[in-house]
Amino acid sequence: MSEIIEKGVVLSQGGSRVEVKILPEGECDSSCPLKSACRKKDWVVDAENLVDANQGDEVKVKIEANHYCNALFLIFVLPLILIIGGYFLGSNVFQSENIGYIFTALSLLIWLLVLRFTSNFYKPYYRIIEILRRSQNG
Repeated sequence: MSEIIEKGVVLSQGGSRVEVKILPEGECDSSCPLKSACRKKDWVVDAENLVDANQGDEVKVKIEANHYCNALFLIFVLPLILIIGGYFLGSNVFQSENIGYIFTALSLLIWLLVLRFTSNFYKPYYRIIEILRRSQNG
C-alpha cells in the first residue's frame, strides 16, 4: 500500500492531536499513484501527534494513499459504471430507449447519494511520524 510523506510545521497543540501546516515540498514514495497530481499550495490539517511534537516544530506527516484511491474510484469510476449499467438495464429490460435515459438519470442520483453517505469514510488520516527540527522556543 502506498503512502504519502509530507513535511509540515506544527501550528498549535491540543492533546494528542495537533494542527499542522503542510508545506508543498513534501514527497511521495516512488510507487505513489498520485505523484503527478501533487498540489503546490500549503494547507492545514489535523494530525495525530505520535512523537510529542510541539508548536513550531518541523515534522514529517504520513498520509495513507488508499484514501485517495478509494475516493478517486467513487468520483470517476463508479458513475461511469452506473451510467452505462443504468442505460443498458433500462433500455434492454423495458425495450425502450427513453426508459434507458430515465435509468441513467436515476443511477446518477444513486451515485450522488452514495457520495453523500460515504464521504466521511474517505477523509485522509494524518499522522506525525518524525520530528525533523525542533523549534527554537520549545
